[in-house]
Amino acid sequence: MSSRTRRISYLASISLLLSFVELMLPRPVPFMKLGLSNVALLLALDLGFSDYMLLVVLKAIGGSYVSGTLFSFFFLMSLFQSASSGLTMYVLHRIAPKRISLYGLSIAGATASAYAQAFLASAYLGKGVLSLLPLMLLSSFVSSLVVAFIGGRIRIPERIPEIAVAKDGRRLDVLSISALAWAVFVSTFLDNIPLLMFCFLTALALMVLSGRRIRMLPFVSLAVISILSAILTPSGEVLAEVFSFPICKESILTGLKHFLTLASTLSLSLAFSKVIGSISFLSDVLLYFSLMEEKFQRAKGSIWERFNASLAVDDAPLNDSPRNNMTAFTSIITFVAYSIFLTINFI
Repeated sequence: MSSRTRRISYLASISLLLSFVELMLPRPVPFMKLGLSNVALLLALDLGFSDYMLLVVLKAIGGSYVSGTLFSFFFLMSLFQSASSGLTMYVLHRIAPKRISLYGLSIAGATASAYAQAFLASAYLGKGVLSLLPLMLLSSFVSSLVVAFIGGRIRIPERIPEIAVAKDGRRLDVLSISALAWAVFVSTFLDNIPLLMFCFLTALALMVLSGRRIRMLPFVSLAVISILSAILTPSGEVLAEVFSFPICKESILTGLKHFLTLASTLSLSLAFSKVIGSISFLSDVLLYFSLMEEKFQRAKGSIWERFNASLAVDDAPLNDSPRNNMTAFTSIITFVAYSIFLTINFI
């Protein structure tokens, strides 16, 4: 592994470790994140443009892989946010490297990320999402200060350790990936609420078969955001009025469809997240992350002390563990079930 590969992989693994640490912190609102993984982008502003953008992509892919959202709409949002934030910080740093502080760069990147998130979400959920932009900007401003504060106190080791990997012949599970792609396509294509509900329930069942734990809070939060965003764009028959604001039937149904589609693809992503073989840079990132996470779990002290201890990974051989792939039987069930859903949709 070259020194360039080691540095990019190491920085990307720091972003994953910070995402892991963030999961341990309380959230005032379920979907409000500090975005600690952006610290890695602040630490890498001296990289060349191509290497920096590779880090941005690895940050988005790696984070989505670990969280189980790699095959869902949320990965696109993560990638769009990372790219907009990273590009903004990188360009400003190159234009005025000594005039803009780490805090200024972090605030600019977080602002760009908030606008990117609002734009992409409104393209799918409707323009009602844009009414939440002021709250998103405020949250981004606060989180950017935290990110800059942490970024200014992290010290990357002068020598990044090398990991010798013993490959075990892992391969890409074509059947599982094909089943996933077909299921996601069908879920996105359908517009019938009862069918979408069956798709969602089937995806939850696949999560159980894959050994994934079902957490309801993210789905409840997603339902609230989807329906609220649709209600803020009134359409159709007025069912009621709240403070003179119309609550329309068509808007509620649209929000429900958006929720079921997003929830179905998210569940499928979580169910199939372990079938992708880790290759090239992503493999290196996940290996560094596994060592960092192990050291973090074993370290004692405050979260900050444990985080700093985990950065000092040692040279070590690491064997790839066998992947927990979806079975052929489960993949066939997925093909058949979603084919039936699509057929019923045409009848």
